Amino acid sequence: MNGYVIGIDGGGTKTELVAWDEKKNVLFEKIVSGSNIYGSNEKSVENTLSALLQECVSFLQKGPSVICMGAAGMIGGDAEKFFKNTLSSAGNCRDVLIFHDAKISLTANFHDNAGVSLTAGTGSICV
Repeated sequence: MNGYVIGIDGGGTKTELVAWDEKKNVLFEKIVSGSNIYGSNEKSVENTLSALLQECVSFLQKGPSVICMGAAGMIGGDAEKFFKNTLSSAGNCRDVLIFHDAKISLTANFHDNAGVSLTAGTGSICV
């Protein structure tokens, strides 16, 4: 990998962005307001994500290799398209992955094994 990757946890209450290099060193980290498009209007979420990504890219002086976001309320193709377009444009990155935050949680905790993930935050979900 030449560069760095960005991971974003986009929830209803807060959005956390972390950028890592290929050695897993944290290069940039910031928490801002929520980014659930069903809890806020799309323009507000777009502004939040764009400002966050632009700050990271400006600080690191180049765009990331990959952006991956686990998004609360990521239901349906329209939400995925919205997030991909917003992140791709603001982060100057063509390789953008979007997942429902429940999938991110399940994978992070159990990898390929069976298990149950229960999240109780602004919203609650069991997978």
